[in-house]
Amino acid sequence: MKSKNGYQGKLIYNAAKKSFEADRDEALAVLSVFFESPMGVAEHTGFVNEVREHTKKLAEAEEALASLEEHFGWMEEI
Repeated sequence: MKSKNGYQGKLIYNAAKKSFEADRDEALAVLSVFFESPMGVAEHTGFVNEVREHTKKLAEAEEALASLEEHFGWMEEI
């Protein structure tokens, strides 16, 4: 039988992981629009700044995911 604390820990782990995955996916979606559909951003004046901002968000989310999985990936087994 799983301990109550283990179950709660897994819920917290999963919520954090999904949050970082959502941040990553959002950044990827925005960057995809910028790079693959330039017509959609033709009137966007801060194009480079937006790309920089979302690239940083992507890197932060990927780094956070990797760190979470490296240190607490064992939570997947609970």
